[in-house]
Amino acid sequence: SADALDELELHHWGACPPFLQPEPADTMQEAQFTKNLTHVFFSQKVCLENQAKVHRECRYRSGARNEIITELHTIVKQGFREWVQLKDSIAGCTARRHKEMATSLLQWHTWIVYLYYREAGMLEQGENPY
Repeated sequence: SADALDELELHHWGACPPFLQPEPADTMQEAQFTKNLTHVFFSQKVCLENQAKVHRECRYRSGARNEIITELHTIVKQGFREWVQLKDSIAGCTARRHKEMATSLLQWHTWIVYLYYREAGMLEQGENPY
């Protein structure tokens, strides 16, 4: 059907705008497709993040606490830089889908920066965030 989502297409929405996808018509069907796309986008991101956290927990249990802290701080810095880029580029998005996906990506970066900063802080204080 026209509203079918292909998760293989999600990689198009992982970088800062401008997106390479064509600007779709602004219809009710398009609005529903975009809503579904954001749900699938976040679901995939959460799944991948859960896997990454399980991996960090295994590394933590094997004694890699300091390495994880360094890695988390690096990701926080990178995530914040990407957040600033995204925030600045959203204004250039003219199609609803492009704007909503850029906003979703901005929200995701916000969440990751917060989670990783918090996780690193817990590790630095000798707590187990896992």
